[in-house]
Amino acid sequence: MPFYDYSCRKCDFVFELMHGFNEKPKPVCPKCGSKDTFKNISACSFTIHSTKAKRFVLDAVRRESDKRTELRSMGIENITPRNGVSLDQVYSEIKKSGGAVQEQMHAQREIDEAKRKIKDREWKIKALKRTPERAKIRRDMKAKEDAQKRAIRL
Repeated sequence: MPFYDYSCRKCDFVFELMHGFNEKPKPVCPKCGSKDTFKNISACSFTIHSTKAKRFVLDAVRRESDKRTELRSMGIENITPRNGVSLDQVYSEIKKSGGAVQEQMHAQREIDEAKRKIKDREWKIKALKRTPERAKIRRDMKAKEDAQKRAIRL
């Protein structure tokens, strides 16, 4: 029978209660005796007792980790297999096409870098254009303020 966590609404005490899955108990708080309690949502866990199963799971995790490491060394950083496709299928496709994938990724990086440089250059040009305009506006505003101050003094 599983353990379930319950909390008391009055005293905020958290306690465990063991009951069957299909049972609907009416738990009572052991601290204050209140029946105003609710079931907490808690994570479940499981333990693999078989060493053969444990070894199988660990080997599968290690193989996937090794594949991701090898793909990173090829320059492929983030791989998220889409619907119904496993990492093994993606890995085998990349290994088949090999250098073509690396060339595509290298070309895409160069394109992205060129776009970034163009964008930076355009931003600098716009910033330089804006500066003289802003300086002129500030000078004009300052001149108006000075003229108003002189008009008040007279």
